[in-house]
Amino acid sequence: MLERSKAGFSVLAAASVLYSALFGGFSVPAAPSAPASAFAVTAEETEPVAETTGITAETTTETTTATTVTTAVSADDTETEQESTTETTSETTTETTTETTSETTTETTSETTTETTTVTTAVPLLDPVLDAEFDEGYPTSDTVLHLKMHDAPGISAIGISVTLPEILTADAGEGDVCTFTLSEAFDADNLFTYYNAETHVLSIVCAGMDTAAEGEELGSITLHIAEAADFGKQYPVKLMLSSLALADGREYALIERTVSFVPAESPLRTLSETELTVSAVGEPIPLSLSPEPPAGSCTWVSSDPETVSVDENGQAVCLQEGYAEITVTCEKRSYTCKLTVRFDRSLNADTMYANDDGDTLQLALKPVPDAALTWASSDPSVLSIDENGLAAAHRGGEVTVQVSSDVFEYAFPFRVVILREISELSHTFSERGQTAQLSLIPAPLDPVTWTSDDPEIAEVAEDGTVTPKKNGSTLIRAFCEEREYTCMVTVYFPYSLNFTDYAVRKAGEGVSLALLPKEEGMPEAMWQSSDSTIAEVDQDGNVTVLRKGEAIIYCVAGGKTYTCHVSLLPYLRGDVDMNGEVDIADAQLALQYYTDLLALKPGNLAALPRLAADVNEDSVIGVEDASAILQYVTDVLAQKTPSWEEILSRSAGSDES
Repeated sequence: MLERSKAGFSVLAAASVLYSALFGGFSVPAAPSAPASAFAVTAEETEPVAETTGITAETTTETTTATTVTTAVSADDTETEQESTTETTSETTTETTTETTSETTTETTSETTTETTTVTTAVPLLDPVLDAEFDEGYPTSDTVLHLKMHDAPGISAIGISVTLPEILTADAGEGDVCTFTLSEAFDADNLFTYYNAETHVLSIVCAGMDTAAEGEELGSITLHIAEAADFGKQYPVKLMLSSLALADGREYALIERTVSFVPAESPLRTLSETELTVSAVGEPIPLSLSPEPPAGSCTWVSSDPETVSVDENGQAVCLQEGYAEITVTCEKRSYTCKLTVRFDRSLNADTMYANDDGDTLQLALKPVPDAALTWASSDPSVLSIDENGLAAAHRGGEVTVQVSSDVFEYAFPFRVVILREISELSHTFSERGQTAQLSLIPAPLDPVTWTSDDPEIAEVAEDGTVTPKKNGSTLIRAFCEEREYTCMVTVYFPYSLNFTDYAVRKAGEGVSLALLPKEEGMPEAMWQSSDSTIAEVDQDGNVTVLRKGEAIIYCVAGGKTYTCHVSLLPYLRGDVDMNGEVDIADAQLALQYYTDLLALKPGNLAALPRLAADVNEDSVIGVEDASAILQYVTDVLAQKTPSWEEILSRSAGSDES
C-alpha cells in the first residue's frame, strides 16, 4: 500500500508541475465539453504599381486592404465576440515623367490620394490529434508503441496517459519509472514517466518542450505481448491527452481517443528433431527451433520427466527406458519431438536346433530389462512361446519372435531346425529288380520332396522309394523344412564272362569271350592278354590260342576287371576228375555236369575236365559222353583194350539203329 501511495504521489506531483507550466497554478481546471481554438491572423493583399521606362504614364490605382476578423471562442462555447474595422476606400492618382539619357536619368512627379477599406474575417485552425501506432508483433514477442501528435505545432508542455490492454505490458524500474524513447521535442530533464502494472496505465508528462522541433512523433516505448494474445484480434488502447499547451497560446485538457492493437500471427518454425530413438541414457540431446525465436520466448516441457528431462534451453537428457514427448511452445505455437529410449537389446539365440517335436529352449533378452515382458511367435505351428519365454519347436522354418513391455517392443528373426536324418546316407544296388525305401528320421509333419540328380541311373518316387536303372552313381535328395538331406546311390549290376576257364585241343583254336548279360547302357569292355605269344585277344573279345601253354585274358569294364584262363595242354580223354584214370566217377561227373545244365545251373567243371569229358568232341557234354565213358570203363573191366573210336562208332551205330 505504501508503494502504491508513493506511485500515486509521483503522478500527482508530475501533473501539478505540468499544470503549473500551463496555467500558472496547481489547480486542475474543469474539462471543456468540446475543446477548440482559433488564432487571429492578418493578411494584406496589394496590387503593385506598374513600372514604365522612357514614357510618361498616368495611373489610377484603387487598393483595398483587408484586415482579418478575429473570432475568440470561450471554453464553454457560449459567447462570440466579433470585431470589425472601418472600411476605407483609397483612390490614388500617379503622374510620372521620365527622361532617358545615355546615363538614364529619371524624374518623377507623383501626387497620390489614398482611400483604404479594412475587412476582418475568421480563419479556423485544426485541433491537434493524439495518435498511436504499433510495430508488428505476435504473442510472447515485443512490439513498439509510437506516440504521435498531428496538427500540433510548437508544443510547450504535454501530459499523456495510455491505458493498455492486459496483453500488453511495459517494463518499469524503481518507482515505476519506465523507459520512454524521446523525440527531439522533449526536454529529458523535464520528462516524467510512470507505469502502473496493476492498471496497465502508462503516464508521460513533460514541461519545457522545444517548440521549434519538427515532426509528429513524440517518442516510443517497447511493450511485451502476452502469450494469451490471439492472432488477428483487436485490443483497444485508450489514449488520454490529459493536458496540452501550444506555443501559439492554445490549451487543451482531457481529450480521449481509442486505437487498436492487433497481434500478428507468429511465423512457423521448424523443430530440429521430431522423432528420435535413443539407445543410451545420460547423453544430452540439444533441440532447437529454426529460425531461432527471441531469447526466453519459448517454454519446454517433457510429458515424462522421469524418462526424459528438458531444460529451458531445449536440451533433453534421457534418464531411463521409456517414451516421452518434448513439447516447445513459442509465440503461441507448439512443436513436439517424440523420444523413445530403448536399449540395443538382442535375443539370446537366433536359431533353435531340436531333435524332435516339442523340444524346448529358454529365450531371454540381453541385457535383461527390469520390466514385465510379453512373448509371441509369428507362427506357433513352427515355434510356440509361453508367457515366460520358453520356446517349443514343432517343425523347421523361420518365424519372428516378438518381445514387448510397457516401454519397448522388439522383433527378432528366429530359425527352427529339426535335427533330422535321412534313413541311409548311401545305398548300393547289386541285383536287378531291387528297390530301396528312404525316409527322414524323425518323420516330419511337413511333406518331403524327393528328387534324383540322374533318374536314368536311379529314380525316386514321392514316398522316397528308389529304383535302380543302370550302373552308375547319383544323389537322391530330400527337401523338408528348408533343409536338404542326401543319399548317395550306387548301382552296380554284376557282369560275368561267358567263360572263366577255356582249353583247346590244338593250336589255332580259340573262343569268343563276352560280358553277360548284354543290355543297353552296359559299360564298354577293354581286352588284354597276359601272354600274347600263347593266346591273343582282339577288342571284341575273340581269343586265339597260338601254342601250348597258359594265358589269362583280362576284360576291364565299368571299373571292374574280369578274367578268363585259356590253355593248350595234353589231357587223358574221359578222365573228368583228372586223377590219371578213367573210371565210373568220371562218367558220374559228366552226367552231373549235363544234369546241372538242364537245371540251368552253371557247371562246376574247369576247362580241362570239360575237354576230357567231351569224349565225342562235339563241344557239348551230354549223355553220349557219359555213356561212352561208362563203356570205356566196362571194356577195361572185361580186360579188353578199349578204343574211343570203336566205342564212339558203336555208340553212333546204336543211335542210328
